[in-house]
Amino acid sequence: MLSVARIIGKILILVLLAATIGGCFGRSTKIQAPTALSYPIAQWVLTVGELVVIPAPVIIGDAPDHWSVDPPLPAGLALNPETGDISGTPLEPCPANFFTITASNFGGGVSVSLEIQVLPAAPCNLTYPVDEVLGHIAFTEFPILHPSLECGPSNDYTIEPALAEGVLLDRYTGIISGTPVASQLATVHVVTAANETGSSSFSILIEILPAAPCGLEYAEDDEVISPYTPMSPL
Repeated sequence: MLSVARIIGKILILVLLAATIGGCFGRSTKIQAPTALSYPIAQWVLTVGELVVIPAPVIIGDAPDHWSVDPPLPAGLALNPETGDISGTPLEPCPANFFTITASNFGGGVSVSLEIQVLPAAPCNLTYPVDEVLGHIAFTEFPILHPSLECGPSNDYTIEPALAEGVLLDRYTGIISGTPVASQLATVHVVTAANETGSSSFSILIEILPAAPCGLEYAEDDEVISPYTPMSPL
């Protein structure tokens, strides 16, 4: 019959053996770091105001429990701290830049770079205060016309066909102004405001009339003529 001391001794041996071998039948449970990380698409061109979802990356190795990005993503975008996908609606333009995404766990981490660029929204609803203008040659300034634009900004304005001589379109602001020096028949001009994303157009009818007569004089301002007497040209 086993003594109490021998029983206790065998129990201690079993405990020490279990501690040495480890759980799960001796297999190590050490967490391994992710070894590779890749997004389906590595280069993204986004637009202000448009919702975007960049799918979660493919991971090789043990699953990460922490995600980080450097530098911070463009305003309006966020990195999902659990899955690594990126989503949101960009709020402002951002030049092309590389963002380093890191996935890590207790075993270590792995990183990958994404190139993201945010373009401005396309211009829309371009308008001017009037859609018809009647001007006159010289001495009378053409009415200054300021454009109104919604959605995205523009610093690239064009017009077709060209305006009458003396009337100009500022290509950066879209303002139409000047002093006409040549007449022009009624013509429809199309103004276009554009940026990297798109454009918006507005049609305006412009006619430039000749200058009104002025300074009319005769050599004589009065002359007495007898009845039935031929009148000399003045």
